[in-house]
Amino acid sequence: MHVDEVTSVRLRRLAALLGAVGPVVFTLGWGIGQAVQDGRYDPGRDDISDLGALTARHPWVVLTGQALGGAAIVVFALVALRFLVRDSRAGRVGAWLLALSGLGLGNLLDTLFRLDCRAADGCDHAHRAASWHGTIHEIGGVTILLLAMAPLVLTMAFRHLPGWAGFALASQAVGSVQLLLLMAYLALGGHDGSGYVQRAIGLLAAAWIVTLAVRVLRRPRSMLSPSPDEASPEPVGRPAL
Repeated sequence: MHVDEVTSVRLRRLAALLGAVGPVVFTLGWGIGQAVQDGRYDPGRDDISDLGALTARHPWVVLTGQALGGAAIVVFALVALRFLVRDSRAGRVGAWLLALSGLGLGNLLDTLFRLDCRAADGCDHAHRAASWHGTIHEIGGVTILLLAMAPLVLTMAFRHLPGWAGFALASQAVGSVQLLLLMAYLALGGHDGSGYVQRAIGLLAAAWIVTLAVRVLRRPRSMLSPSPDEASPEPVGRPAL
C-alpha cells in the first residue's frame, strides 16, 4: 500500500471516529443547555432550537455542541461513510443526506441563523422567526426530514456489504420510526409533548450514527482502502511501501 493510500485510510478512520463522537457532543450540548435555562423553559414543550435563541440563557452551550457535533458528522458522512458505500448509488446519496441532515449541516446552520426569542418567553411562531436569520432557521427545519431519509436510503447499500445485513434491517427500522416521530412532532405543533418527541428523534438518530461509525471503525482496514482495481499501479522497479 502506498504512503498516500495509508494516509487516506487513516483520514477515513479519523472521520469515522468523529462520527462516533459528534452525536455525543451534540447531545451533551442540548442536555446541559436545557439544564441551565430558567424555569419557564419546558423540555416537554419547547424545541431544542430555543436553547440557542437570542433570548436564551447561556446559548453558547448548545451552539458549541451544534457546531462541533454538526461538523464532525459532515466529515464522517462525506469522508468515511461515502467511501465505504462508494459502489452503491443509493449509498452515495444516503451519505449526502446524512451530511445535509439536521444533525449535520442543519446543526451548523443553526449556529449562524438563530431564532429571535424562545417560546418560553411568550414568543409566538411569527416573532421567533421575525428576522432574516430567524426565517432561514425555520426554513432549515426541513433538514430533520433528511435525517429520517438517510437511514432508509443507506439501507439499500448496507444490504450489499458483507456482514451488514442485520444493520441494514436496523437502519430501515430507525428510519421508519423517525418518520413516525416526525409526523407526531408536526401534529403536536409546539404543544405539550412535542419537545419530548423532538428529543426522541435526536436521540434515536444520534444512537444510530454512533453505532454506524463504530461499525466502520471495527471493519478491516481493507473496507476503507481502495479495491485492487481502483488502486493506482505500481511504478516499474519501485517497491510498494
